[in-house]
Amino acid sequence: MENEVVEAVESVKIRKLKNADMFLVIGLLEKAIKVSGSNLKNMFVAATEPATANEAGEAPQPTERMAEIGLMVLSELYNTVVDDLQAWFASLINVSTSEYLDLPPDTTLDIIEQLTSGEDSRRFFSRALQLSKTMNGLKKITTGK
Repeated sequence: MENEVVEAVESVKIRKLKNADMFLVIGLLEKAIKVSGSNLKNMFVAATEPATANEAGEAPQPTERMAEIGLMVLSELYNTVVDDLQAWFASLINVSTSEYLDLPPDTTLDIIEQLTSGEDSRRFFSRALQLSKTMNGLKKITTGK
């Protein structure tokens, strides 16, 4: 058997998030909620509840929790709005969608890892969750539901 040579794939770096990205993500979330029903809403509700301890009795750190929530949201987005998500991921690394789709799978993993671990992303998900919670509270007060 011949030894196959596998080239190391250089990690990609996403560009800094902009306001346009936040509006795009909100649009993707709204679209995904329409398609997936209450899955995303349930994720946001669960995320605003206090963290539960693991088997060792340790609650996850806020950073770990936000990364977990970000990954769950990205996963749900992927399942419901894959084309839009691929276009957004391509824009994050400044390539066309077709160029992005030709890149190795590690590219997507790098993008997701950076989105779920970056300070801007964690702050966005945290603030979006708080805003969602506030809006749901106001809705209950005004509609009684």
